[in-house]
Amino acid sequence: MGRRRKFKSGGSESEVTIDKSKKYKWDSKGDFVEFTGDPGANEITVSGSKSSLRRLAEIERNIGILATTLTTSDDGTDDGNNASFSKNVNQTTRFKKAVRLDKTLNMQDTIDMNGDKITEVGTCTSGTDAANKTYVDLQISNLGDTAPAALNTLNELAAAMNDDASFSATVTNSIATKLPKSGGTMSGNIAMGGSDITGGGDATFTNFHGQATTAKYADLAERYAADATYEEGTVMSFGGEAEVTSAQGYGSTAIAGVVSTKPAFAMNSEAGSSETHPYIALQGRVPCKVTGTVSKGDILVASEVSGTATKWLESSVDPRMTAYVGIAIEDKTTDGEGYIEVKVGK
Repeated sequence: MGRRRKFKSGGSESEVTIDKSKKYKWDSKGDFVEFTGDPGANEITVSGSKSSLRRLAEIERNIGILATTLTTSDDGTDDGNNASFSKNVNQTTRFKKAVRLDKTLNMQDTIDMNGDKITEVGTCTSGTDAANKTYVDLQISNLGDTAPAALNTLNELAAAMNDDASFSATVTNSIATKLPKSGGTMSGNIAMGGSDITGGGDATFTNFHGQATTAKYADLAERYAADATYEEGTVMSFGGEAEVTSAQGYGSTAIAGVVSTKPAFAMNSEAGSSETHPYIALQGRVPCKVTGTVSKGDILVASEVSGTATKWLESSVDPRMTAYVGIAIEDKTTDGEGYIEVKVGK
């Protein structure tokens, strides 16, 4: 015959009739239920037996289970501010304050952050991805992407910028001190060392100081106002409607020089253009219009052909200085007009 006793069942206290020949336990839901066979290692059990020895044995067993549960369920300490867990926690744990992880956190279920969040990197594909090492490693790797090994960490990037928190402003200010390619004014001297300044354009200086200069061409020339436009190699004399005009007449005096289109050193360059103010070679080597045969070393003077030189025929005496055009550098073996290289000046 059964007897009625009050037990907690399903979270509330109610009377349950137990049979003395049967065994009972509290299941995982908290309900007081009958069972057959042997109880689980951690299950609290009750029997309907009237035997005092059996009841004492049940009490001793249940107390042992409760004692073991109490010493393992906390798995740590709590000083009122921080909780420290040294064993596995297999049930839902709710953190209401900061959590510091000193060892591996193996998450098999939800962590209740009491309204706060664990910030994710990227978009998770499942509830466990945020704690999945492969997923986290991939997201961290994507931060470096294809950057070279020497610059794929934040520390390396910071070191490359000299740990300068104002790196952008530093670079901007540094660029502002540089001379732009379009030109500008230097505030100091340029020291070239043993290097050269090269280029196809013009270089303008107020004063030039140096040990030596070089030039592609071979004459010193100056601009003079001319009464017409003259081509390269024309022999010029002072006179006419402007400063110079085409020389004419054998051995005529007042010779100015020979028209040069590629002077090595150009004087009075701002006087005008080559059409109105041609460069007249005063010294050096230039092409020159010549008529008749000429040999190297012949003295040249003006000829009867306007603007053309010819060799000096008087072997016993040199021409007057003002009639002197130059000396032939090469031979001309044909009659008529042509060009030869001439050293102008005396």
